[in-house]
Amino acid sequence: MNRAHTALVWAVDSMFLVTDRPDDPPAELMPALDESHRRIVGADEGIIVVQCVESLIQVAVRVEVWPHTPRVTPADREWTGPVSLEFRSRQGVLAVRQHAMSDAIEQIELPHGPGAYRVDFWHAGRVEMAGQQADLAHQLGWLDATDWEALAARLAGTEGYLLRIWPV
Repeated sequence: MNRAHTALVWAVDSMFLVTDRPDDPPAELMPALDESHRRIVGADEGIIVVQCVESLIQVAVRVEVWPHTPRVTPADREWTGPVSLEFRSRQGVLAVRQHAMSDAIEQIELPHGPGAYRVDFWHAGRVEMAGQQADLAHQLGWLDATDWEALAARLAGTEGYLLRIWPV
């Protein structure tokens, strides 16, 4: 692997973006968004959209940039995947974006700059987080801010997403 970029990300509107587009929300988001509703992840020129289970708890995101096709399966979690996508970067530099917030990860440089890339997408913890949703909604109504923050910190990263990107 060449580089790995990691962060806890707020899934505003239950999604986050990996994009080289500077506008927020990006213009022409619909093709990638529609695909993400069918497969959890969708891509279009300059953008990858990832649908998350829970928007109140931060998700763990790791973007790995490889100079070639990865030959190893990720083993640090029980990952589900991959979903393989074609992606074309116009800028050659990506960011992980949280809608209407600062970028969670900035300056993900792609090895060949602008051009065609392959993305393998993996996810983990979605079933566990889905099982927590009713309890979270209930607790949100009666926990004070300090207790809610402690709960959110404890559950942060339950949902995890891995994107491996390399040139085609």
